[in-house]
Amino acid sequence: LGWWRIAVFLCFAFAAFVTPTPDPFGMTALAIPMSLLYFGAVGIAYLNDRRRARRDEYAGLADDEASDIEDASDVEASGPVDEAAPVSPAQPIEGPVEGPADGQPRRRADDDDIT
Repeated sequence: LGWWRIAVFLCFAFAAFVTPTPDPFGMTALAIPMSLLYFGAVGIAYLNDRRRARRDEYAGLADDEASDIEDASDVEASGPVDEAAPVSPAQPIEGPVEGPADGQPRRRADDDDIT
């Protein structure tokens, strides 16, 4: 809300730019509803912030304050993991490959049938 003067000025400047007639009445007729919409949005944001602050149970805590989670000492460490079989490199595709929907073979980058 501290920038309300600038917001109202920008509403009037925008209205002066987009109104087709040079009279101040059309400009004011557009700028006042835009300013009211701005103040309505500020009011809704204020009410929403108050609602969230009431619901926030951590509002009085600092950002780096430790939580009260107890030590989970009953958790045991797991055993060693067996080494997995080595993964083989990707094998080239043999034969024609079907396209996604139409059933036509898809062209591959290594096809040499271009003349």
